[in-house]
Amino acid sequence: MLRKKLIRTIMIANLTLVGATSAYADDDNGRITEARINGQIWGTYAVNTELNPFDLDIDVSGDTVTLTGAVDHDAKSQLAEEIALGIDGVNEVNNRITVQPDSRRAEDDPERSFGQLVSDATTTATVKSKLLMDDDVAGLEIDVTTKDDVVTLTGDVDSTMLSSRARELASQTDGVDRVINNIAVR
Repeated sequence: MLRKKLIRTIMIANLTLVGATSAYADDDNGRITEARINGQIWGTYAVNTELNPFDLDIDVSGDTVTLTGAVDHDAKSQLAEEIALGIDGVNEVNNRITVQPDSRRAEDDPERSFGQLVSDATTTATVKSKLLMDDDVAGLEIDVTTKDDVVTLTGDVDSTMLSSRARELASQTDGVDRVINNIAVR
């Protein structure tokens, strides 16, 4: 019970920060608007008792959201889609979430402590924020995952320079022991 309250408190704090960025609604290509949408969806999933944002990936392009990942019931897939559609600025959702009745939630991993899960989630959020705020790196094109202080970067960018910059930003983040750079250059 205390664990759920702590997670919710952390997520509400993150939602507050995401809400604060909405004042900066647009930049050159709408990257901040897309980041706001992404953050609002993720935060809403985080405070929802039925969804785990760590099981789902959110990709925002303009007013279209693509959802991927796995859940254990079709109702959760539909719920994720409805939440995304309810976010201001979203006009279309491509729901590619797979339903796997035997899928396990990340926090149910018996080999990882709650502290490590929180640490990894914080590291993922910090790295993702750095990527989104960097003027050169296409942060929305890069997915970030963290397990046991090892950050994995995946996605597509336009040059090896951008891939290297993303790796550099991740490796300079507190709590990161190693970076696995699986970013493909288009």
